[in-house]
Amino acid sequence: MTTRPPKICHLITNLNGRYGSSRRTVLEVDYLKKHGYEVDLIVGHEVDPVFLESLRGRGWRIFVVDQMRKEVSVPLDPLAFLAIRKIFRRNRYDLVHTHLAKAGILGRLAAWAAGVPFVVHGVHGSSFPDHKPAWQRWTFLALERQAANCTSAFIFVGRELMARYRRSRIGDPATYHLIYTGRDFAPFLQTAAWPPEKKAEIRNSLGFGPEEVIVGVVARLVPGKGHLVALKAMNSLREQFPNLRLLFIGDPDPPEAMGFRQELERLVAAWNLQEAVTFLRHQEDIARIYAILDILIMPSEHEGLPNVLVEGGVMQLPVVAYECDGVGEILGDLVTVVPQGDETGFIAALAQVMVDLVRNDAEREKRRSKAREIATRWSLEKMLVTTKELYDNFFKN
Repeated sequence: MTTRPPKICHLITNLNGRYGSSRRTVLEVDYLKKHGYEVDLIVGHEVDPVFLESLRGRGWRIFVVDQMRKEVSVPLDPLAFLAIRKIFRRNRYDLVHTHLAKAGILGRLAAWAAGVPFVVHGVHGSSFPDHKPAWQRWTFLALERQAANCTSAFIFVGRELMARYRRSRIGDPATYHLIYTGRDFAPFLQTAAWPPEKKAEIRNSLGFGPEEVIVGVVARLVPGKGHLVALKAMNSLREQFPNLRLLFIGDPDPPEAMGFRQELERLVAAWNLQEAVTFLRHQEDIARIYAILDILIMPSEHEGLPNVLVEGGVMQLPVVAYECDGVGEILGDLVTVVPQGDETGFIAALAQVMVDLVRNDAEREKRRSKAREIATRWSLEKMLVTTKELYDNFFKN
């Protein structure tokens, strides 16, 4: 008798090829399909239609649960739960793997109600970060503890994030697994090795001169990523460092955040920073942009494990960042960390990095060594193989 392949369903709150959680989910599903698993995908209301249709065009079976939204919704959340449970019951999955907060709560509870044997939850970031209102933190903390009773295994994208969940007494630490979000580093390593002439060509094409120092923020244009802090730093430091330039790389996402970009543009005009600040849209070939940066900054309010610092580390860039989960885990002592919300401290730290920009040979070698370490630890193959091995262990037992 032929044994049928395991039947798996991944469930994620939103689907957009620009989000790290979406990219990881798609890579995992694709890998499982290539290894003979039958895999479906459930997504919520917030979906990039072009990305969705590109996956369906490859033969993927994808269910869209329109009632599943990122924010808490008293009328819609119960309907989303029922819709997800119906899909689970109808398809009789062997394992469900949820991603992100809302899909994680609803999906795990629905999987338990539908009798799914194994449930894995991917934790890409804390659902109860410190900057959220107290009522929201406590609500999600209670929900996470409840959903943990329905969870066979947790996959954390970072060690510090995993420690936060352990301190919060969510689930059994014996079910915790650390699997970093892997990626293909070949484009980054190639551009990091470009000769100065090639980098100068890219800089010139974007309007930057050879003597200008480019500070980059690589992030969606939304308030939580700290673009306003970066602008304040630019305004404060321009007299001390007249060759300083600020480059924003990213789009308003979701599109409703366009008003935030307009707010930033108004401040640029009001502070007379038009010659010093450049907005660049989302770049598919982001490695070539990292190659022309002199400093990377990350003034985010909250991160699970910041992928942008993984990329910046591979590119051997000096980094200034607000204190968030994963910052020290990625870069160790090769990052200038500022307490969350300390704008004055952030500006002072950036000024010091500007002064210290000319590094000695020992410092450059430390950055090269860290780049090699990151490329190994965040290996794409390691992520995919380790996740599949976790599944296989469930099916063997």
